[in-house]
Amino acid sequence: MILGISHITLISSDLQSDITYLKKFGYSALFREEGIPDQIEKRKFLSSQYQFVSMAFCQSETGIPIELIHYRDTMIPSDSSFVPLFEGAETSAAIREDEAIKDIVKDSLSFGEPLVCLDQVFGSHFIYSNTLKDPVSLNILLHKINNYENNLSCWCSALGCKVTKNGITGKGTRWGKVGFGDLFNKWRGSILLYEADYIDRKSWYLDDAGITCISFISTNIKEDRKKLQTAIMTDSTGIMDLTINRRKLHIEIFENPTGGFFELLQVANNKNRL
Repeated sequence: MILGISHITLISSDLQSDITYLKKFGYSALFREEGIPDQIEKRKFLSSQYQFVSMAFCQSETGIPIELIHYRDTMIPSDSSFVPLFEGAETSAAIREDEAIKDIVKDSLSFGEPLVCLDQVFGSHFIYSNTLKDPVSLNILLHKINNYENNLSCWCSALGCKVTKNGITGKGTRWGKVGFGDLFNKWRGSILLYEADYIDRKSWYLDDAGITCISFISTNIKEDRKKLQTAIMTDSTGIMDLTINRRKLHIEIFENPTGGFFELLQVANNKNRL
């Protein structure tokens, strides 16, 4: 069973700098590890090969946890496959005009006028509240899909999430908000899926700039992987075992047909806590 979103993976070119940067969004580093051997199974999803990686796991009071992963010191800026929507965040970043996306956010969420901003860490992100909020909240990710009905159904059947709200913008773009409800508050979080006529099927990699992966907490990775494989029918790493922060984990990473990656994560002692 998939309980909800464990965390999102954000690629970092400088861990300490990005840990400091995330503080303005209410995040602090729970732990940090250096020199982690990179799994061979991941290499087909990476643009380069790495012997070791570093990571920091960051949490906030109200938002989805963020796993910072450092592969290399330089990255080419690009938009994330998954775009975070912040509520109540103040920014001095440059505004990026994107009326189509603003319409979707305004129609689906009632948090004031959204601002689309260029950002050094996230690629692009939304600040969708006119009023500052303390603490800042990050509980929604934006992701575009084609073949709207089929892909929306796949998200629900493969991951066990439910459509909590849906609609059509004034310009005819369909959207659906999917999530896991309030049963397991720790792993709450929603994805706002919106329809795109065409998705440029470039090669996306785990070490691209921005948010490259959503990790879902699983109570039985062997069973949950079968549902995911059946629904999306794409390549995966296979189940990998690793130890992070002295905890043994089973994980598997799947390529998402509409951009980015999914990760299933099961804690080996089955306490389901990262």
